[in-house]
Amino acid sequence: MKIEKTTTANKPVLNSKIVATNTGCRRIRGLVLSSVSTKFGFLFAVSAILLLPSLLVIPIDQSAWAGTFPGPNGQIAFSSDRDGNFEIYTMNSDGSDETRLTEDDANDFDPSWSPDSEKIAFSSFRDGFNNQEIYVMNADGSDETRLTNNDDALDREPSWSPDGEKIAFVSDRDTTVDVDEEGDITAIYTMDADDGSDVTRLTDNNEAFYADPTWSPDGEKIAFVSNRDAGNEIYSMNADDGSDVTRLTDDDANHLYPSWSPDGEKIAFSSNREGGENYEIYDMNADDGSDVTRLTEEDADDREPDWGTNTSTPGEDGDDDPKNKHDSKKKHYDDNAKKKH
Repeated sequence: MKIEKTTTANKPVLNSKIVATNTGCRRIRGLVLSSVSTKFGFLFAVSAILLLPSLLVIPIDQSAWAGTFPGPNGQIAFSSDRDGNFEIYTMNSDGSDETRLTEDDANDFDPSWSPDSEKIAFSSFRDGFNNQEIYVMNADGSDETRLTNNDDALDREPSWSPDGEKIAFVSDRDTTVDVDEEGDITAIYTMDADDGSDVTRLTDNNEAFYADPTWSPDGEKIAFVSNRDAGNEIYSMNADDGSDVTRLTDDDANHLYPSWSPDGEKIAFSSNREGGENYEIYDMNADDGSDVTRLTEEDADDREPDWGTNTSTPGEDGDDDPKNKHDSKKKHYDDNAKKKH
């Protein structure tokens, strides 16, 4: 496992800006170069993140259609061990009204809001120490439903499709090769968000690690991180069947945390491509990885970019750019909601 120097300053920003984590405390990130169990790396990673919780921000007055951003309840979901083990909580954007949603002796991680803000998907070890499963619950913690059912498998990192119909996730359920630690070999899957049915494996390399699946705003593509070509690189693929895999980064360095721009034209990411242990935030063209631009210039770790969304209503401020029109994309999602992916 790679131990990295980080500090955390995480503030939600709207209107097409990027939120990033800037780091100067000790933090562990269990990813591809892990020499410790990925499962334990994941636990420690969350523990370290909670020196200041890694938060999922829900913009106020946010339309449900916009990418993977949830709806207009203005809350933040996060995981914390403040009550003895990791549970899922919510709070208002100003830190008030903290509410514990899960009540279990096992650890619960990876909270992910549905686009309409009515549901939260998360992963849990409640079904066994070596068995991480994905659940979904109402925003108030009621009606928990188990979506995955694989003994001795690690199902994690749920990510909702923009139309709320599908959830992408990472799993080691189909590992067929010998590994040093559980979770070293993984794949990306999708499933129906309501009951976990129609599981589709999107990646086909049985000797690689996959992580961080994130949907494009139009729901057509999924960006992800993998070591399928040796290093930690960022790729995209078709969301319906995993075809048209495109390698977007090609550098002898780590590339992590892909995050789509609201118009789907760019992907922000974190990398130490400038050398050493210092991670900076970059963006690139989403279609081919060209036009890489370094966005941060700090002698510190900058990582985990999260691209905010333009919350203006259609046609507001005289904006005639169709990329910023909510109506054209809304129709696309409504049409997709009527059919299976």
